[in-house]
Amino acid sequence: MHLIDRINPNESIHSHLESSLSITACKSHKQARHPTERFFPKRIMNRQSQATHRTGFTLLEAAVVVVIIVVILALLLPAISTSRIVSRRAQCVNNLRQLAVGMDSYHAAFHVLPAAIGGTENGPSEAGSLETNQGRLSGLVALLPFIEQQPLWGQILTPISYRSDGKVYSSMGPVPWDRHFKPWVTQVATYRCPGDASEHKEFGLTNYTFCIGDRLVDIHSAKNPRGVFAGSLQRNYSDIIDGMSHTITICEIGTDRGDRSIPGQYVVDQSVQYLFKPGRTRGMIDSNRDGTYKKTFSLSDHGRGARWADGRSGYSLVNTVLPPNSPSVAINGHELVDGLFSAGSYHRGGCHVAMADGAVTFVTNSIDYGSTGQPAKPHHVAPVTSSNTTMPNAISSNVTAGGSQTPRPAGNGISEAPLPLPVAPAAVETVYDLKKLELEPNEASKFGVWGALGTASGNEPFDQLN
Repeated sequence: MHLIDRINPNESIHSHLESSLSITACKSHKQARHPTERFFPKRIMNRQSQATHRTGFTLLEAAVVVVIIVVILALLLPAISTSRIVSRRAQCVNNLRQLAVGMDSYHAAFHVLPAAIGGTENGPSEAGSLETNQGRLSGLVALLPFIEQQPLWGQILTPISYRSDGKVYSSMGPVPWDRHFKPWVTQVATYRCPGDASEHKEFGLTNYTFCIGDRLVDIHSAKNPRGVFAGSLQRNYSDIIDGMSHTITICEIGTDRGDRSIPGQYVVDQSVQYLFKPGRTRGMIDSNRDGTYKKTFSLSDHGRGARWADGRSGYSLVNTVLPPNSPSVAINGHELVDGLFSAGSYHRGGCHVAMADGAVTFVTNSIDYGSTGQPAKPHHVAPVTSSNTTMPNAISSNVTAGGSQTPRPAGNGISEAPLPLPVAPAAVETVYDLKKLELEPNEASKFGVWGALGTASGNEPFDQLN
């Protein structure tokens, strides 16, 4: 009845039935919603659909990611730095072992060890001569064919010309400061410690050199050897009576970095007083910049290890008097002179040394080197007057960078410095007797464990060295 009443007379019954059916279908469709709509409101669903279309990070998310990366890097960088330091030290040890093996091979071939300094001496003695090297070559030259450097050794051994004037160098080459001779400016990788960042300038550098024991005077002489090496003397293993494992053959040194660092430089033209009181060299250290020399002291023009082929003390010798990384001092000269020439390196806390048995060990800066480093005391004599102007001397002759020699008058002692004319006869001048610094080859070292490790026949007790 009611349905019929709502029917418009102008409309057909069929159209009204279709409208009723469509309304019923819409209601059933609204009731059959997606199952997730029962648990998640429509607003949340809209947010999720929008999130699926969003790209990139917000500023907060990016900041969190950056902070995490920074924290990870901060944790990893010390480990990376430590691993690099360990790697450099391992490579340094490997270089020393290769040198020790090369030295052993040299001994097997010739039944002697190479000389610390030697070469050709026959021929003109002027500095620019091409026919002689004036006996100034380091023993590192002789080791070249035994450390896989045969091509470089062949260049040195064969007469050859590298000059524009066509002149030919003789066999074994010229003096080691001749920059025209290519082998001398060639850098041998085995002679360089990777922990030393000094740049190769005019000549090839070296971080390894020969130990002459605790010798202080006539250190270029072959007489009365204290260590395994002594000037041009060639010793063999039978001369090492202190034990192969307790005797140093090669020490590590630094090279000049241009910042007055102690391992790579040495003070020149100093008084002989430092030979009698080595502990006074501590006054050369800059208190404001630890590990460097004071600016008031004159340093070498080239530094330690500046020429791997040069056998003179400033470049290529070590005496075991002061502990590693102590100041080095040249007495009354620059290169071919007596002095205190310390081992050292840019490794933290010490340096490496190779023993006669081929073992390589790390020696710390705190190793025992005797009581005060003062093996003898000076005595006082009457002042030198104007009628006696000759100063006694027992130091070996000085040699300039060009190789020219300046002989000194012989005597029993040496004054600390050139003396002015005395004003009053009561003045007293200190003169040091260098004979008191001379030690016999079989005499025990006075410089503690460090000095004992440097001697080859000092007869020190083994328990002192362990």
